[in-house]
Amino acid sequence: MALPDAILLAGGRGTRVAGLYPDVPKPLIPFHGRPFVEWLVRWLIKQGTRKIVLALGFGREQIRSHFDNDRYLAGDVQLTYSEETAPLGTGGALIKASRCLDSTHALVLNSDSICLIDVARFVENHLATTLPAGMVCTGVDDVARFGAVECEGENIASFVEKGTKTGPGLINGGIYCIESAMLQSQDVKPCSLEIELFPRWLSQFAVYAHQLEVPFIDIGTPESLRLAASFLAANQIEILGA
Repeated sequence: MALPDAILLAGGRGTRVAGLYPDVPKPLIPFHGRPFVEWLVRWLIKQGTRKIVLALGFGREQIRSHFDNDRYLAGDVQLTYSEETAPLGTGGALIKASRCLDSTHALVLNSDSICLIDVARFVENHLATTLPAGMVCTGVDDVARFGAVECEGENIASFVEKGTKTGPGLINGGIYCIESAMLQSQDVKPCSLEIELFPRWLSQFAVYAHQLEVPFIDIGTPESLRLAASFLAANQIEILGA
């Protein structure tokens, strides 16, 4: 199946790791000679994505410069940029970037994590529900740092704040499938996708939960940042191909 256009949310400052890379936007933190966001882009290309909208904010000139100079990507994917001049948060950035979509749905990804799912299967399963929004939920050993996602059947029941619950459970895997028209109908203003939009949607309609347990890494904290290099090396073939 043809995948929807993808939106990569790559506009955040990354305050928890900024001290380690003070002059580098978080998506450009390098691992094995490639910035993290390039690992994501190349993985999406391998999965079959053909249009990616990079939602940029902090360090947008540096990120654009990197991809504008990357000839390898030019023939494999159409890259489009949605740029914010003032912080919009993940929700506002997503709504703004949705204006660049050509597909009826958006495949949305956080740019500071990789969750190694079969993207086509996620999209196919979500579309079969006919629900406006779906989220990848992956199992981890301890949900405390992430916050938990509680599910009933195939739908999300509630979100649990970080630090409220410990032990194994499901977390937000940072990958979503959302109706383009629903995003495009909303005003562009600062808001959070995770804290404001998804809880609001959950109060209005069922949200599909694609539940599984797959390799996952984020670079949101110094601790997880240190683990990312070995994770990417161990999963290089799955992410980049042979």
